[in-house]
Amino acid sequence: MKWFDLYVLGDAPIKPPAEFAVTPELYPMTQFGPGQHPFTTPYAASVPTLIAETNVFLPKLMEDVRLAGGKINVRSFTATGELESLTQPLVVNCTGLGAKLLFRDNELTPVRGQILLLRPQPALDRGYIDPKNDLYMFPRSDGVVFGGSHEIGETSTEPDPAVTTRILDGGKRILGGS
Repeated sequence: MKWFDLYVLGDAPIKPPAEFAVTPELYPMTQFGPGQHPFTTPYAASVPTLIAETNVFLPKLMEDVRLAGGKINVRSFTATGELESLTQPLVVNCTGLGAKLLFRDNELTPVRGQILLLRPQPALDRGYIDPKNDLYMFPRSDGVVFGGSHEIGETSTEPDPAVTTRILDGGKRILGGS
């Protein structure tokens, strides 16, 4: 877990999300106008944000579960009846795209997201979200995560070169690179 400044970017002053109004002391938002922040967008607002680095957090969580006597069993299921035969009091469902078929639930709709992991930049202490262009960047110890895409109904797990190009070009534009 680590703190960093998360910037929300836009073409107009940033409006805080409704949930921020409930407990504003948890979300101290600082507004910035043109030229007052490190990005190429006219406006930005920053919020101190706590991020869980999955590359650190998940291995630690698995270690803690095992140290507490828990067991992690990775299994594949092809029918819900197989789940009903489990004797464990707790099952964590990580079926992802397989959930729709496994549970025969046609209302489950996948939303594909594509990210890029670039080399670590230890000095990078901020991230951004650009809601208008569906782009984001988060610094992590193992690399810099760039995204995003939200492709409703898409089931392919293959990277889309056009999405990769859009994410990279968007990051360059936002960060002022060529």
